[in-house]
Amino acid sequence: MDSENRNEHSIILKILSGEANQQEVDSLERWVSMDEDNKKEFLAIQEIWIGLDTNHKLDDKLQTEDWNLLNNRLKNTEVKLLKMNSTSKLHWWLKVAAVFVLGFGLAWLMFNSETTNIAYNEISAPLGSRTLITLPDGSSVW
Repeated sequence: MDSENRNEHSIILKILSGEANQQEVDSLERWVSMDEDNKKEFLAIQEIWIGLDTNHKLDDKLQTEDWNLLNNRLKNTEVKLLKMNSTSKLHWWLKVAAVFVLGFGLAWLMFNSETTNIAYNEISAPLGSRTLITLPDGSSVW
């Protein structure tokens, strides 16, 4: 790890523990705004710090121990995120494929189905009379 990142990590730990001065806060804000990866790294460290629920003041030994713990958890988190992202992409592509298959299937059914002619017949007869009606399918009804 290069010295610039080590310095920024020290400042992050000071800010999270509430021991940073305004100059360090300004320095970190500039570092975070320089690159999207810096912002992601800071947010990941902050999330891990919150999960650790650390309420102690930092000395050099604790800072090193905390940094090692944070770094190890961050490495484990990155691996899990990569696996989850590849699975998410697979699920997304499967959903897209399902939409296309369903859409093409419905379109094929609509355009390739036999059209049946619907016949409506209205028959009227005087009251009290019997009328023989032959329906379009050839059946007869009285």
